[in-house]
Amino acid sequence: MAADTFEDDDDFNTPHLPERYHQTVRAKKQQRLKKRILMAVAAIIVIVVLYSLMSWAAGGLLLSMGSPSPAVPEPPATSPSVTTQPVPATTALSVTLGAGTTATIPQSSVPITPAINAERARGIADSYVIEQNHGSLPINMSRSSYGPAASSTGSGAGQYTFVYERTYQDIPTDVDGFTVIVDAGTGDVIGYTHQWTTPEHAFLSATQVDIVRHEATFAVLQKAREIYPDQTDSIRIISADLRWMNDIPPGTVPRPGTIPVAWKVLFNDDIMRQSSAQPAVAWVDAHSGVFLAFEYRH
Repeated sequence: MAADTFEDDDDFNTPHLPERYHQTVRAKKQQRLKKRILMAVAAIIVIVVLYSLMSWAAGGLLLSMGSPSPAVPEPPATSPSVTTQPVPATTALSVTLGAGTTATIPQSSVPITPAINAERARGIADSYVIEQNHGSLPINMSRSSYGPAASSTGSGAGQYTFVYERTYQDIPTDVDGFTVIVDAGTGDVIGYTHQWTTPEHAFLSATQVDIVRHEATFAVLQKAREIYPDQTDSIRIISADLRWMNDIPPGTVPRPGTIPVAWKVLFNDDIMRQSSAQPAVAWVDAHSGVFLAFEYRH
């Protein structure tokens, strides 16, 4: 720096100095001037660039604050597609009722396939009846079905219903017995009814059957045709079963030996079938063949 000051001093710019010296001094001045000009230009460029960057950043921030991006609408929610496979009406569950008898359980359309099968549900129902009555009883599982649950509180997999009839001397009673309902999804017992009203001494001691099935149904057809002659050709027998006729009025105490064995015959005709009326009922005494009851009316 001291050398530069020495060369720029006007006291040395006198004619007595050599020309070569003056040329060197002038060249150095020009170089310093160019350097200062370049530094000034560079400074201006840096300032312009910084200003541009700051303006761009500030403008973007203000834009994001003042003009929020429009909300992109979400696509409408679509419900999952649920396909229900109804059980064909031609399929059925097979259940052994005892004494070599097998019943079919028609499967109605239910939304969920049962988690337990009919055999397992039957075992659950059998155990429940024994538990509730503190031991085995003379009963026979006569009817069973599988279908949608009657209540919305279950698992939704449907329910099995098992109907047990009381037997006395291997003949079923008409009303005594149990009904057990098993949840087809959990195996829980969700329904239970119990009726056991007839004392054993009330049943007739003699159980020999003197009137056979076809004799009982023939007598019923004859009497029904007498009541409605115009329905003679349309009367059809639905069922004829040997039972104890123990459906007595509530509060009645039957005397010993007064509950008879009889053929319970169900039948109908065209008028009843068209109106979906309940079947007519006839009771035929299994010993004498007389009608103990006959309910047939339109």
